[in-house]
Amino acid sequence: AKHMKVEHQAEKLQSSICIAVGTPQRMAELHAKQHLDLSKVRLIVVDMWRDVKMMNIFEIQPVGAEFCQFYYNNLHPRVLEGSARLLLF
Repeated sequence: AKHMKVEHQAEKLQSSICIAVGTPQRMAELHAKQHLDLSKVRLIVVDMWRDVKMMNIFEIQPVGAEFCQFYYNNLHPRVLEGSARLLLF
């Protein structure tokens, strides 16, 4: 989705979506514009693979901070209540 415009992604999200993949910032933007409904999220998978500089998502700034903010503001309550799970892969 790196080269897809937000509008194009929003259009695709109108169909039945089983999996959504994106950077924390893009997911937050789509959610803020009400194109991405998080109410039925069951599983959050975080890719912990290290990049060529041997850094994972939490070591890359500002991506790590963006993920934490998006997670705590939108997904953490669902994990606490047991309706969603967090998987670090």
